[in-house]
Amino acid sequence: MRSNEYNMALVLKLLFTFLTWGSLIAVTIVLGEEMGAEVIPILFLLGGMLVVINGFIWDWGQGIAHTSQKKLEAEEKRKRDMLDSVLRNLSDEQLRALRSRLTEPDFEQELAVMLGDDGELITSQR
Repeated sequence: MRSNEYNMALVLKLLFTFLTWGSLIAVTIVLGEEMGAEVIPILFLLGGMLVVINGFIWDWGQGIAHTSQKKLEAEEKRKRDMLDSVLRNLSDEQLRALRSRLTEPDFEQELAVMLGDDGELITSQR
C-alpha cells in the first residue's frame, strides 16, 4: 500500500516538473519571436523561480532530515530484531529466570548501578 502511495507521489512530482519546465519552454518559443534578445532576462528570472518551485516539489531541504530519520528507524529495527533473536534462543528455564529478575522490585536500582551513562554494562576491572 505504501509503495502505491509513493509511486503516485513520484508520478505527480514528475508531472508537475514537466509541466513547469514545459511552460518555460513554451514561453520562450512564443516570446522569443516577438521580443528577441530582451526575453533573456525574463527567461533567467522565470528559470530561477522554477528552480525554487522544483525545490519545493521535490523536498530538497528535507533530504538530510529524512535520511537521518531513516537511519534511526533502521537502527531501532536492528536492535529490536537482535533482541527478538536473543529472546527466541533462550530456553524455558532462562526465560523464567529473566521474568523473575525483571519483576524484582529493586531491579531498576540494580540496573542503574550495572549500566553506565551510555547504556554499556559496567564490569569490574582488575
